[in-house]
Amino acid sequence: MLIRENKGQIEREFFNQRVKDIHYRNQKPRVLKKNKDGLEVSLGYDVKTDNPVVVLQIPKVYHNPEKIEVILNTFAARKELVLSPFFLNYFGYNTKNHPFSNLFFSEYIPLRPLPVVLASAKYRLTYDTRLFIFWAKQILQAFRDLLFCTRYAFKVPILLKHIHLSESNTR
Repeated sequence: MLIRENKGQIEREFFNQRVKDIHYRNQKPRVLKKNKDGLEVSLGYDVKTDNPVVVLQIPKVYHNPEKIEVILNTFAARKELVLSPFFLNYFGYNTKNHPFSNLFFSEYIPLRPLPVVLASAKYRLTYDTRLFIFWAKQILQAFRDLLFCTRYAFKVPILLKHIHLSESNTR
């Protein structure tokens, strides 16, 4: 599953999933997160499929080049990890339709951080339980994909709060 061996397959999968534009279903955008420096994360819907997508709005004039570099590298790494089931997919960008912002799209799946799930559990999770073995295996497979399928280095430490659970697997 190395990137150099699957470059064509990665590009085909990205092209099939790509989002070109979004709409908000004739309502005010649902803002998920807003930073003081102008970055805004909202929930939009793909025009083609009407699936929910996360929309990151970056102002066209942004004065923090280090943060922009980290964001763009994160999206490029997500594009390379499109074949991995353990990471949220990157769906593309739109720099033309919004007058003041560049829009970047990624997959929306309601996720719960692993520490929240562990804190709300009735029973203590031990190393010999099946659920612990399942999560450990998925986390190790995700690390394998990070090491072999992308060329980008980590800028954020990998902590439990960065591991999320969805209905189908760990992300």
